[in-house]
Amino acid sequence: FRWHPESLVAVALVQNADGDLTPMGGTEIAFYDVFAMRAGVGDLQFFGGVGVRAGRVNVDTSFSTHNTLGISSMVSVNVALGSDS
Repeated sequence: FRWHPESLVAVALVQNADGDLTPMGGTEIAFYDVFAMRAGVGDLQFFGGVGVRAGRVNVDTSFSTHNTLGISSMVSVNVALGSDS
């Protein structure tokens, strides 16, 4: 569901490792196509992250909680190559 072009709310049923369906939900809000924040919850786990875009470079970081692993995180850097046309 989008209540604004920069805002998104999502709800889904996802099959977990045991084969059970579990409900999940989350939201993302973007600011001026430069900065974005997101958060979600599902199966007693929490997810979140932020992204920043500067020209052709996009840096994204996220985290997730796990019942057995604790907290895990990821950082990615994407650089667009080629022309914009």
